[in-house]
Amino acid sequence: TLFHSFIMEPKETKTTEEPTTSTQTKPDKDTNPITLTTPTTEEETKATTPANNDEESKEPKMSKNQLKKLKKKEEWLARKPEKRRLEREKRKAKKAEIKKQLEERRKNGEEIAQPERKKLKLEDWDKRRTEAVKVVVDCEFEEHMLDKEIASLCKQCMYCYAENKKSEYPMDVAFTGVCGKIKDGLDKVNAPRWKATVSDQSYIDLYKDRKDDLVYLTADSEEVLDIIDESKIYIIGGLVDRNRLKNGTFKKAQEQGIKTARFPLEKYIKMTGTKILTIVHAYNILIEHRQLKDWEQTLMKVLPQRKDPVLKNLDA
Repeated sequence: TLFHSFIMEPKETKTTEEPTTSTQTKPDKDTNPITLTTPTTEEETKATTPANNDEESKEPKMSKNQLKKLKKKEEWLARKPEKRRLEREKRKAKKAEIKKQLEERRKNGEEIAQPERKKLKLEDWDKRRTEAVKVVVDCEFEEHMLDKEIASLCKQCMYCYAENKKSEYPMDVAFTGVCGKIKDGLDKVNAPRWKATVSDQSYIDLYKDRKDDLVYLTADSEEVLDIIDESKIYIIGGLVDRNRLKNGTFKKAQEQGIKTARFPLEKYIKMTGTKILTIVHAYNILIEHRQLKDWEQTLMKVLPQRKDPVLKNLDA
């Protein structure tokens, strides 16, 4: 009994009071300090390491807006091949039409040199442009815009002209009130050589004999544009101000005694965000509607996906 107590006392001392001196006393197999302390260390490691690994392996959660943008990007990428296919078919149809015209001229005994094909194409496009509806981009808002907004305006004017050039239904477009920094910006994109009217005059002076035909397109108008009248001159406000100048285009039109109208967005479309459109979107709505003759198809094709446009059920 005395010998047993003598053996047990060092066990209590080495485990509680002096764990570092346990190697000096020869312990039993059951009282090995290594086997007593190692499980504790392993348990602590198991308790901490997996949690840390889980935290490191977890990817940062995406917000609802990020998920929404990612979904839209995936949808855009899915539609891209079909869009490219339609553009190729459209180019083929244009070439076929030009070829047909050339063959007709040859049948009539005309000799057409190879370089004249491009000239014929441009002449045909220019004829359709001058006979079409007139659209004005009003560039008289320079004093209300910052330099970066003026640069954005010039870029959008360039996009409008590019859309007009490749359209089967071009419009007779004019850029009026082009002065100062806006003129400098448009000169950089070769605007003086465009098949369009680029003038420092106001549209009021340029079309003073047709004031009754002027219609200013503005989201603040109470009149809805149900039909695009080819005899009218439609004006798009060349204003990029991030919505600082409230009712700016509408007030200007009222002061000048000009008719106003707005696109029938509320009638056909449900969408999020503001109803104010960019210059390019307003221009594309006009040019696409001339071809499609349908507001639902036009608006769904032109409106940006960020506005989440959805057709209304008109029968409900």
